[in-house]
Amino acid sequence: VISPEGKKIKQYRSRIGKVEITLEGLEPSLSLYPNTLSVKPDI
Repeated sequence: VISPEGKKIKQYRSRIGKVEITLEGLEPSLSLYPNTLSVKPDI
């Protein structure tokens, strides 16, 4: 059984190209980058 939240994550996973989690002090920062052909990832 997959929860509705799990279905949402699975639905949007293909749209997310890269996920970055950075820790600034004690404050975690989550950055999502869309997975689109027009956007070139910074390497």
